[in-house]
Amino acid sequence: MEIKDHGRYTEAQWEKEMEFGRPANIALPGGRVFAFGTTLPCPHCGTVGFYGPRISGEGPTLRKYRACKFCGFWQEASGELYEKYGGAAYRCRMVHCGNCGTYDWRLPWGDDLGTCNICKNPHLVKAPWPTENPDHPFHALAAQIKKSLRQ
Repeated sequence: MEIKDHGRYTEAQWEKEMEFGRPANIALPGGRVFAFGTTLPCPHCGTVGFYGPRISGEGPTLRKYRACKFCGFWQEASGELYEKYGGAAYRCRMVHCGNCGTYDWRLPWGDDLGTCNICKNPHLVKAPWPTENPDHPFHALAAQIKKSLRQ
């Protein structure tokens, strides 16, 4: 899946999305509630619940960006990655931990997939995005989010 050019994503747009994007909560087994994203639809795939503005790091490593954890769409608004790679939209890599079942995301630059943030397993594998795999468990989560937003 090719990521289309969505134009420059500005800090002002990021701030507006931070203001208007409400968390799209997912009820996990055991009663835990988690949010991958917001009620805003992804500008690339249109999926709700996996897309939203995000912030990470602090000080010189602070990043403001938008991302969809369903299709892999990512775009920087400011920060070190914006300065290093620019503001063009790109696709992250989805990784999976066979040890604990966690899915996570990695920047497309570099070969190292790192270790699992949950169980510290160093043997992560690149996983297909839900948009490429109709059996991906995120499809059930997307349906659950849609249903909860209609209620």
